[in-house]
Amino acid sequence: MLSRVDQALDGAVALVSGRTIAELDRLFEPRRWPAAGVHGLERRDARGHWHVSQTVDTGTMARARERLQQLSSRFPGTLFEDKGLSIAVHYRRAPNVEDELRRESRAIARETGENFLLLEGRKVLELRPRGMTKADAIRAFLAEPPFARRLPIFIGDDVTDEEALADVQRMGGLGVAVGDRVDAMMRLSGPRDVRAFLEDLAEAGSPRE
Repeated sequence: MLSRVDQALDGAVALVSGRTIAELDRLFEPRRWPAAGVHGLERRDARGHWHVSQTVDTGTMARARERLQQLSSRFPGTLFEDKGLSIAVHYRRAPNVEDELRRESRAIARETGENFLLLEGRKVLELRPRGMTKADAIRAFLAEPPFARRLPIFIGDDVTDEEALADVQRMGGLGVAVGDRVDAMMRLSGPRDVRAFLEDLAEAGSPRE
């Protein structure tokens, strides 16, 4: 389906995710899409060129990594994930520890300093350096071919997508919220509706500015 949309839009399709680009490549193998990973901290443009945030304080990140990994080890059922540019604790399998996990993660974030940000997503807490965001990554794509002079459409389903959804709408594009965790101009109930939306997009294409 994405390949059909890509053909209809002359290649103007990109993945914008909290996952790393390496993980996106694994999920969408063998296709290597233009992509922004780790919430915008890394980006691969349509030509295959990489753009990586240079704002990471490796020493501070190492200390925070150790603290967050120790925190995760105290709560059975949680999963610690090291993305290199950010670190995260997933607690989907341990929802009963959410309040305590959030409280202690926020304390770690405060101790880490103002150059870091705690993203509180769907069953995940992620500590990342301040810097490029998903919204920034979308703007960077829109400054380059084949995205230039197109009206952006962004589909998101989590609170970590809120800024990008709002920014796309300020640019005159279409923000599409999936589920009930975020707000946008258009709302879809779930994956089935997203597939139907992509089907329509593949048929109609998207308007240019």
